[in-house]
Amino acid sequence: MNDNERLRMIWNTNSTLSQREFARRYGLGTGQMVNQYLLGRRPLNLPAAVKFAQGLGVALEAISPSIAESAKRASEMTGKDFAPRAPTGRAIPLVGLVRAGLPTSPGDLVYDDCIVTDRDGDDLFALRVSGDSMSPDLSDGDVVIVDPHIHPRPGDIVIARVDNEDAATIKRYALRGVDEYGRDRFDLIPSNDLYPTLHSSDRPVQICGVVVEHRIFRR
Repeated sequence: MNDNERLRMIWNTNSTLSQREFARRYGLGTGQMVNQYLLGRRPLNLPAAVKFAQGLGVALEAISPSIAESAKRASEMTGKDFAPRAPTGRAIPLVGLVRAGLPTSPGDLVYDDCIVTDRDGDDLFALRVSGDSMSPDLSDGDVVIVDPHIHPRPGDIVIARVDNEDAATIKRYALRGVDEYGRDRFDLIPSNDLYPTLHSSDRPVQICGVVVEHRIFRR
C-alpha cells in the first residue's frame, strides 16, 4: 500500500469535513488539491503529510512511514527535535502563465504549484505574468493573486477573457459608462503604450477576477 492509498483509507475513516473545508482549515489550498492527494494524482510531501496527520488526528507514520523516517533522520542530523512547521496562511493554486500582452490560455485552473497567502477570500488563485505590456506596473516573472468575486473599480488591474475564448489577458480596468442594456462599458488598458487598448464595445470581454496582491521576484 502506498502513501496515497493509506491516506485515502484514513480519510474515509476519520474525516468529518468536506475536502474544500479541510483544505481551507489546514492550509492545503483547495478541495481540488486535497482530492488530488487522495486519488494519488499528486504525491505526498512532508508539509502536506504533516497537515493531513494534524487534520485527521493520526501519527505521521500512519500516513507515510517513509516520510516519517526522513523526518526522523533530519532530526538526528540537526541534533535537535525536528518539528516541521507549515508556513502560515493557506495555499492557493498557482495556475499557468498569463502573457501580459498576447492572451494565452490558463486552462481550467490546471496547476502544478501553489503559493501561500494570508489573504481572505473564496476561490483565490495566483498567476505568473509573462510579457511586458503591463510594464512598469507588472514585470515578467511577477506573481499576482486574483479574487474572482470582486467587481472591478476604475484603475483596478484585472484578468479578462476576450472573444469568449478560453484565453486570458491582464490589463487595467477603465469604466466608460453603460450600454443600452445597463451593462458596464469599459476599456482594458496596458501600462506599456506599445500595446493596444481593448474595448468591450468592440468585442465580448469577460472579467475573470481582480488583482488583489502583487508579488515581485528579483535576483
